[in-house]
Amino acid sequence: MEGKLVQQEKTQDTGVRSSTADNSHVSMDVGHTGMGQGIGNKTLCTVLLILRLLQLIFMIIAFAVMADVVGDFPDSVDAPDKWQFLLAVGVIVTFFNICWIVVLGALGRSTNPSMSGGIVAASFFYDCIFALLSFGSATGAAPSSDGASGETYDKVAASTAMMFFGSFTILWSLGYVGYVAYTKK
Repeated sequence: MEGKLVQQEKTQDTGVRSSTADNSHVSMDVGHTGMGQGIGNKTLCTVLLILRLLQLIFMIIAFAVMADVVGDFPDSVDAPDKWQFLLAVGVIVTFFNICWIVVLGALGRSTNPSMSGGIVAASFFYDCIFALLSFGSATGAAPSSDGASGETYDKVAASTAMMFFGSFTILWSLGYVGYVAYTKK
Protein backbone atom coordinates (compact mmCIF):
# COMPACT_ATOMS: atom_id res chain seq x y z
CA MET A 1 0.00 0.00 0.00
CA GLU A 2 2.78 2.35 0.94
CA GLY A 3 4.59 1.53 -2.29
CA LYS A 4 1.51 2.44 -4.34
CA LEU A 5 1.23 5.83 -2.60
CA VAL A 6 4.88 6.55 -3.30
CA GLN A 7 4.35 5.55 -6.94
CA GLN A 8 1.31 7.87 -7.18
CA GLU A 9 3.30 10.75 -5.71
CA LYS A 10 6.05 10.14 -8.25
CA THR A 11 3.58 10.08 -11.14
CA GLN A 12 1.98 13.28 -9.90
CA ASP A 13 5.38 14.96 -9.79
CA THR A 14 6.19 13.95 -13.35
CA GLY A 15 2.66 14.50 -14.59
CA VAL A 16 2.55 11.08 -16.30
CA ARG A 17 0.29 8.23 -15.24
CA SER A 18 1.27 4.63 -15.79
CA SER A 19 -2.28 3.24 -16.12
CA THR A 20 -5.90 4.31 -16.08
CA ALA A 21 -6.49 2.48 -12.79
CA ASP A 22 -4.39 5.11 -11.03
CA ASN A 23 -6.86 7.79 -12.19
CA SER A 24 -9.73 6.35 -10.16
CA HIS A 25 -8.92 8.56 -7.17
CA VAL A 26 -8.98 11.76 -9.21
CA SER A 27 -12.23 13.71 -9.04
CA MET A 28 -13.12 16.79 -10.96
CA ASP A 29 -15.25 19.59 -9.60
CA VAL A 30 -17.88 20.13 -12.25
CA GLY A 31 -20.14 22.32 -10.17
CA HIS A 32 -23.00 24.07 -11.88
CA THR A 33 -22.22 27.71 -12.31
CA GLY A 34 -25.15 29.81 -11.22
CA MET A 35 -27.34 26.93 -10.07
CA GLY A 36 -27.51 24.92 -6.91
CA GLN A 37 -27.94 21.24 -6.17
CA GLY A 38 -27.35 20.07 -9.69
CA ILE A 39 -30.21 21.91 -11.37
CA GLY A 40 -28.84 22.66 -14.79
CA ASN A 41 -29.93 24.85 -17.63
CA LYS A 42 -31.68 21.99 -19.42
CA THR A 43 -33.67 20.84 -16.37
CA LEU A 44 -34.69 24.39 -15.51
CA CYS A 45 -35.84 25.10 -19.05
CA THR A 46 -37.67 21.77 -19.35
CA VAL A 47 -39.68 22.24 -16.16
CA LEU A 48 -40.50 25.85 -17.00
CA LEU A 49 -41.43 24.84 -20.55
CA ILE A 50 -43.91 22.25 -19.30
CA LEU A 51 -45.47 24.76 -16.91
CA ARG A 52 -45.65 27.40 -19.66
CA LEU A 53 -47.41 24.92 -21.96
CA LEU A 54 -49.99 24.23 -19.25
CA GLN A 55 -50.49 27.96 -18.76
CA LEU A 56 -50.88 28.41 -22.50
CA ILE A 57 -53.60 25.76 -22.70
CA PHE A 58 -55.58 27.23 -19.80
CA MET A 59 -55.23 30.80 -21.04
CA ILE A 60 -56.29 29.97 -24.59
CA ILE A 61 -59.42 28.26 -23.32
CA ALA A 62 -60.14 31.14 -20.91
CA PHE A 63 -59.87 33.92 -23.43
CA ALA A 64 -61.52 31.95 -26.25
CA VAL A 65 -64.62 31.26 -24.15
CA MET A 66 -64.72 34.84 -22.87
CA ALA A 67 -64.31 36.16 -26.43
CA ASP A 68 -67.39 34.15 -27.36
CA VAL A 69 -69.32 35.71 -24.46
CA VAL A 70 -68.19 39.26 -25.29
CA GLY A 71 -68.93 38.61 -28.96
CA ASP A 72 -72.56 37.76 -28.09
CA PHE A 73 -73.19 41.41 -27.26
CA PRO A 74 -74.32 43.53 -30.23
CA ASP A 75 -71.66 46.09 -29.45
CA SER A 76 -68.59 44.67 -27.68
CA VAL A 77 -68.28 47.76 -25.49
CA ASP A 78 -71.64 46.82 -23.91
CA ALA A 79 -70.04 43.76 -22.29
CA PRO A 80 -69.18 44.27 -18.62
CA ASP A 81 -65.74 45.72 -18.03
CA LYS A 82 -64.73 42.81 -15.81
CA TRP A 83 -65.32 40.37 -18.70
CA GLN A 84 -63.35 42.57 -21.08
CA PHE A 85 -60.53 42.72 -18.56
CA LEU A 86 -60.42 38.92 -18.29
CA LEU A 87 -60.35 38.72 -22.07
CA ALA A 88 -57.49 41.24 -22.31
CA VAL A 89 -55.45 39.52 -19.60
CA GLY A 90 -55.98 36.16 -21.30
CA VAL A 91 -54.70 37.52 -24.61
CA ILE A 92 -51.69 39.24 -23.00
CA VAL A 93 -50.67 36.21 -20.93
CA THR A 94 -51.10 33.94 -23.96
CA PHE A 95 -48.87 36.18 -26.07
CA PHE A 96 -46.13 36.26 -23.45
CA ASN A 97 -46.41 32.50 -22.87
CA ILE A 98 -45.80 31.90 -26.56
CA CYS A 99 -42.74 34.17 -26.36
CA TRP A 100 -41.49 32.30 -23.26
CA ILE A 101 -41.98 28.93 -24.92
CA VAL A 102 -39.83 30.02 -27.87
CA VAL A 103 -37.13 31.44 -25.58
CA LEU A 104 -37.09 28.43 -23.24
CA GLY A 105 -36.99 26.05 -26.18
CA ALA A 106 -33.91 27.85 -27.52
CA LEU A 107 -32.20 28.19 -24.14
CA GLY A 108 -32.90 24.57 -23.23
CA ARG A 109 -30.51 23.52 -25.98
CA SER A 110 -27.86 25.97 -24.81
CA THR A 111 -24.82 24.59 -23.03
CA ASN A 112 -24.01 27.85 -21.26
CA PRO A 113 -25.00 27.35 -17.60
CA SER A 114 -24.42 31.02 -16.75
CA MET A 115 -27.70 31.93 -18.50
CA SER A 116 -29.76 30.08 -15.91
CA GLY A 117 -29.50 32.99 -13.45
CA GLY A 118 -31.07 35.28 -16.02
CA ILE A 119 -33.81 32.76 -16.72
CA VAL A 120 -34.63 32.55 -13.02
CA ALA A 121 -34.75 36.33 -12.57
CA ALA A 122 -36.81 37.01 -15.69
CA SER A 123 -39.19 34.16 -14.95
CA PHE A 124 -39.63 35.33 -11.37
CA PHE A 125 -40.71 38.83 -12.41
CA TYR A 126 -42.89 37.51 -15.22
CA ASP A 127 -44.61 35.09 -12.86
CA CYS A 128 -45.20 37.70 -10.16
CA ILE A 129 -46.82 40.18 -12.53
CA PHE A 130 -48.94 37.72 -14.48
CA ALA A 131 -50.01 35.69 -11.45
CA LEU A 132 -51.49 38.84 -9.95
CA LEU A 133 -53.12 39.91 -13.22
CA SER A 134 -54.64 36.52 -14.02
CA PHE A 135 -55.83 35.84 -10.48
CA GLY A 136 -57.28 39.34 -10.19
CA SER A 137 -59.09 39.13 -13.51
CA ALA A 138 -60.51 35.71 -12.65
CA THR A 139 -61.69 36.94 -9.27
CA GLY A 140 -63.23 40.07 -10.74
CA ALA A 141 -65.00 38.28 -13.59
CA ALA A 142 -66.39 35.45 -11.47
CA PRO A 143 -70.11 35.22 -12.15
CA SER A 144 -72.62 36.07 -9.46
CA SER A 145 -76.02 34.50 -9.15
CA ASP A 146 -77.78 37.82 -9.80
CA GLY A 147 -75.76 38.62 -12.96
CA ALA A 148 -75.71 36.55 -16.12
CA SER A 149 -77.96 33.54 -16.51
CA GLY A 150 -78.23 30.43 -18.63
CA GLU A 151 -75.60 29.76 -21.24
CA THR A 152 -73.82 33.06 -20.66
CA TYR A 153 -73.44 32.24 -16.96
CA ASP A 154 -71.98 28.83 -17.83
CA LYS A 155 -69.50 30.32 -20.29
CA VAL A 156 -68.37 33.01 -17.88
CA ALA A 157 -67.97 30.38 -15.14
CA ALA A 158 -65.93 28.15 -17.46
CA SER A 159 -63.73 31.03 -18.58
CA THR A 160 -63.18 32.12 -15.00
CA ALA A 161 -62.29 28.56 -13.95
CA MET A 162 -59.73 28.26 -16.74
CA MET A 163 -58.23 31.60 -15.78
CA PHE A 164 -57.95 30.38 -12.16
CA PHE A 165 -56.24 27.18 -13.35
CA GLY A 166 -53.90 29.31 -15.46
CA SER A 167 -53.05 31.52 -12.51
CA PHE A 168 -52.39 28.43 -10.36
CA THR A 169 -49.92 27.09 -12.94
CA ILE A 170 -48.22 30.48 -12.93
CA LEU A 171 -47.97 30.16 -9.14
CA TRP A 172 -46.45 26.67 -9.54
CA SER A 173 -43.89 28.17 -11.89
CA LEU A 174 -43.23 30.95 -9.39
CA GLY A 175 -42.76 28.36 -6.64
CA TYR A 176 -40.32 26.36 -8.76
CA VAL A 177 -38.33 29.44 -9.69
CA GLY A 178 -38.29 30.48 -6.03
CA TYR A 179 -36.99 27.04 -5.07
CA VAL A 180 -34.25 27.24 -7.68
CA ALA A 181 -33.27 30.73 -6.55
CA TYR A 182 -33.28 29.66 -2.89
CA THR A 183 -31.07 26.62 -3.47
CA LYS A 184 -28.70 28.59 -5.71
CA LYS A 185 -25.24 28.70 -4.23
